[in-house]
Amino acid sequence: MEQTLMTVTEAARQLALSRATMSDMVRAGRIPSVRIGPRTVRIPADGLSRWIAERTVAPPAPAVPAAGEE
Repeated sequence: MEQTLMTVTEAARQLALSRATMSDMVRAGRIPSVRIGPRTVRIPADGLSRWIAERTVAPPAPAVPAAGEE
């Protein structure tokens, strides 16, 4: 199973966040991550995509006029 891993900087760029903010989110366990060594962390691309999808809000449905209104 091949999985694309991103650096913290690459993932931060995907979310338009600073590297520091992304690092804080990873450290807090808010973003899925893989620790490769004592100082090396990678973000699974599919994990980040799922994280984004879970937080994506659907736009509100357009208002439908009641019967007799227009």
